[in-house]
Amino acid sequence: GGYIGIEVAAAAAVVGADVTMVFPEEHLMPRLFTPELAALYEKRYEEKGIKLMKDRRVATAFNGADGRVKSVTIGRLGGGDESEVLDADVVVVGVG
Repeated sequence: GGYIGIEVAAAAAVVGADVTMVFPEEHLMPRLFTPELAALYEKRYEEKGIKLMKDRRVATAFNGADGRVKSVTIGRLGGGDESEVLDADVVVVGVG
């Protein structure tokens, strides 16, 4: 949920991509935004069709026969049995 992630998500949404952001924090840009400010940005991004999966991580990425990513498994931080599989054509990883 950092700066690069929200910029990439916004750019992808503008060109018509179906975008889901998966990030471990409880809200966008926690080092910069208060929860209240983050809520304003989150609402705006969701209004633009970007899905936000907060307090989550990508556990596994699955490739198809052609070597390209086909799906990812999303899990909650802290473990637990709750997980979800998302179809994916592209995965962007922002670390920093």
